Amino acid sequence: MILNFYVGVNEVHLVSFSFDKMWGGTMITVDGVPIIQQTRLFGGLVAQWDLVVGVNEPHAVHIEKHRPVFMAGFRAQPVYAWVDGVLVAQGEV
Repeated sequence: MILNFYVGVNEVHLVSFSFDKMWGGTMITVDGVPIIQQTRLFGGLVAQWDLVVGVNEPHAVHIEKHRPVFMAGFRAQPVYAWVDGVLVAQGEV
């Protein structure tokens, strides 16, 4: 699953979040450049990532992925993205 959203008004960037349920791999890219790459096989019910996007027009980006308690690999896992505290995108993996 890939969740894409744009950040900025004058300095626009494309942020992409991807997650692989099978291996737990997460990748966050900004304009196609990997910013965060990690693998989490075990973890809490909510995974969170924070980053700042933009140089001349910086924006705080917060991404959360919620995992069900039972059989998480077979159930939908909602993903939410906020920019400067405003929900801008959501989807499921």
